[in-house]
Amino acid sequence: MPITNKLLKDYSPEDVKCTWNTIDITGFAPDTFVKVMRSVDAYTKTVGADGLVARTRSADRTGEVTITLMQNSLSNVLLAASAVAADNTGIGPVDNFVINDPSGSGLAVAFDCWVRKIPDIEYSGTY
Repeated sequence: MPITNKLLKDYSPEDVKCTWNTIDITGFAPDTFVKVMRSVDAYTKTVGADGLVARTRSADRTGEVTITLMQNSLSNVLLAASAVAADNTGIGPVDNFVINDPSGSGLAVAFDCWVRKIPDIEYSGTY
């Protein structure tokens, strides 16, 4: 009889799905391909002269999602086109960015997102 571990979860990068502004983002780079981070720490501390510590909760809930795509990804073209159109017109789409990882990490949603800048262009010996 096989021994099972209820805490063991399988993870497959190909099962991670990301969507923004009706674009199903595909063509991820081979290493870290999605990074979600808050703009500031949720809490900061202040230590007084006598050692008393105060913890302050930040009201800033903004953040940033960085996605790394292969050079030949269609999503790369679509996202860059959105950034160029917004840059040229001053009007760009704002929509939710959804990350779904069915392996157990669940769902992450970033509200009211836009493409911050036209991506840097880099060339190397890989992808």
